[in-house]
Amino acid sequence: MLDDEIEALLDAIENSTRREILRELTSYSSYATELSRLVGVSQQAINKHLFLLERANLIRLVEDVDNSRKKVYIPSGSSSLIIDYSRNFFTVTKKDIYEGSKDSAEIDPKSSLIDQLRDVEKRIDSITDERMELLRLKDKIMEKIHSRLNLHPLDPISRKIITEYIESLDVDRTAEIVGMPPALVEHILSLNNLKEILSNHA
Repeated sequence: MLDDEIEALLDAIENSTRREILRELTSYSSYATELSRLVGVSQQAINKHLFLLERANLIRLVEDVDNSRKKVYIPSGSSSLIIDYSRNFFTVTKKDIYEGSKDSAEIDPKSSLIDQLRDVEKRIDSITDERMELLRLKDKIMEKIHSRLNLHPLDPISRKIITEYIESLDVDRTAEIVGMPPALVEHILSLNNLKEILSNHA
C-alpha cells in the first residue's frame, strides 16, 4: 500500500545519518565499510542504517563493476516526497519521478550541462512559487469548508467520510480508508447534501 511505502520512506529519511548516506551514494557507489568511514559511524551502526534504507527501497546491493565478487550499494528508485501542511490541511504524497511519463525530457547536446542544470533549477523554482500560491488558495478554501461543516450537525460516521473525501476528492480512496463500499460512501455524501453545503451560495 502507498501509505506503507510513505511510512517506510519517512522512517528512513528522518535520520540525518541516513540522509548523508543517500547523498554520498548519489555521487558514487560504495561499500558498507567505506560508508562507515565517510559518515563517521561504527560498522554496527552503518549496517542498521543500510538495512532501513534498503527496506524503504532507497538503496540496493549490486555487483562491483571492478570486482564481481564484491557488492556495493547504489541508490534505487526515484521519487518525489511532498509534505504540505497548514492550519487547515495536512497531506503527504509520494510520486515516482518516471511513473506515467513518456520521459520526453532530453539533454540538449548543444548546450553545456551546467547551463542546462541552472535552467532546470530556475524552472523548478518558478513552478514551486506557483505551487505555493495555489497552496495559499487551498488553505483559504479549506478554512471556509471547515467553517461551513461546523455549522451543520453531522453524525461521527458522516463527518469521517466527508473529512476523508475532502482530503482526497476521490470516492474510491475514501471508501478504502473508511472501510465501506464506494456506493455507500457516495450515498452518505449525497444524503448529507455536501455539494449544497459547500456551494458558494450556501
